[in-house]
Amino acid sequence: MRLSASLFVVILILPSCVFAQMTHEEIVVRSAYAKLGFAIEQVAVSQLAMEAVGVPTPKELASVSKESRLANSQINFNLADFEVGNAQDILTRQVVDFINPPQQEQLNIQLGRHSYHDGQEFQWFSPIARWRPATPVPPEVASMNLRDFFQLQWQQQQPTSVWQTYASYSVTVTYQGKTVGPYRALFMFGHDANGGEIVEPEDGTTDAIGIAAAMREHLFADALVKTRLRDVPVASNWINAKQQDAQNCSEDQGVCCDLSHVRCGPSQSAVEKGRAIPLPKKGDPR
Repeated sequence: MRLSASLFVVILILPSCVFAQMTHEEIVVRSAYAKLGFAIEQVAVSQLAMEAVGVPTPKELASVSKESRLANSQINFNLADFEVGNAQDILTRQVVDFINPPQQEQLNIQLGRHSYHDGQEFQWFSPIARWRPATPVPPEVASMNLRDFFQLQWQQQQPTSVWQTYASYSVTVTYQGKTVGPYRALFMFGHDANGGEIVEPEDGTTDAIGIAAAMREHLFADALVKTRLRDVPVASNWINAKQQDAQNCSEDQGVCCDLSHVRCGPSQSAVEKGRAIPLPKKGDPR
């Protein structure tokens, strides 16, 4: 298990029909996984686009075809069987009832950033996902109840936190030809001493630190529409295929998320605004 980072979550703007079907907790959970999936896929697209304008190809990818790299970046999260309730009702239950230990493999998320300079510096969130052998959960942790587990995890980081609600759900993740799940995972919701919302993801198979990071980062790589990268086919084709209209999804962090299918795409409005910016002339420092 690991120590989680506290987050403040912005309530998303969603169509009324979606609100009628999902609780706030389910909306936050689905949005987090959808955003992580988008960011993982965008890594391959942005790297290939930069290589097309002269950025060196990483040595470990030199022998891998463009098609394979794009295919290997596809990830799918299927979330189901949501249970939302009062946090106090589950604190005496065992950890493993809500956070299933990993089996043979875990999806590790290496946090990082890409950068590109074209008249100005652009940076964006670029998490890299890799399957790793599962790390066994110590017996003393597996036998804990949730109250003791949370105290062990967050006592120093969040001594004044008050947990209010939870969302328990099942996850099935498919990535690079492997499917793991369904398994149970958990989000806890509460507030800090100042009344701000705190959200803590706990997932034994998909790296919860990566899930948490995707909730707070600006996700869309603006360089793909505001620089000469927008003329590279691998970037323009991907954006044209993935961009979503904000009228039909939640818009946040430069992306729109279709929560029913747990996927995000570039915000159509962000794409249009970025492409409307004239590119600098050669040698123009902008």
